[in-house]
Amino acid sequence: PRLIERLSQNIDRSLTVVSAPAGYGKSTLLSSWVNGHGILNAWLSLDESDNDTAQFLTYFIAAVGSIFPQAMAKSSALLDTAATPQIPMVADRLVADLDQTGEPFVLVLDDYHLIHNDDIHKLLTALIKAPGGSMHLAVASRKDPPIPLATYRAKGWVTEIRANDLRFSTAEAAAFVEKCVGRPVKESALAALGSKTEGWVTALRLAALTVRNSPDLEH
Repeated sequence: PRLIERLSQNIDRSLTVVSAPAGYGKSTLLSSWVNGHGILNAWLSLDESDNDTAQFLTYFIAAVGSIFPQAMAKSSALLDTAATPQIPMVADRLVADLDQTGEPFVLVLDDYHLIHNDDIHKLLTALIKAPGGSMHLAVASRKDPPIPLATYRAKGWVTEIRANDLRFSTAEAAAFVEKCVGRPVKESALAALGSKTEGWVTALRLAALTVRNSPDLEH
């Protein structure tokens, strides 16, 4: 709840970056935020093949079009040409179309660490820099995306959530483990689990599954 509240308080910013190693709950957090709180959203799960600029643009436009079917027609028409247009032209067209949506929404780019195409990074940078607009970009990645985060931070354009933020507090770890185990757990055992896992949710879940059938949850 503390992270979802933080995201909601800063939804008027251009960008959210959730950056942490695998298993920290990046996608789960963003999904819980947008789907559990009535936020209009589209979701784009990325893979290595999406480093093709034309393919990325096709999926990007389709994701926005799933919410606003008529809004992205001119951007989509750019992709009908024989060669993919230059990024500045694409960015200008996307910004113009996005301005026509008329309703705030969140576009989630999941697994962005798989993207290593500089043109896509440049496109993302151009969209973030565009004044106004109704789109809030939420990027989940195992590493910081190669965009000027320091500049965005200084301008107050970005909300950043990192591994330390995603670690469960002692109280959160206790509640999570007891929910997984299905019965009360001794405080000493909870403290030990919290200390050994350092609040990493994947380790907490594995530990809870291991001890679920144990008659003594001290160990």
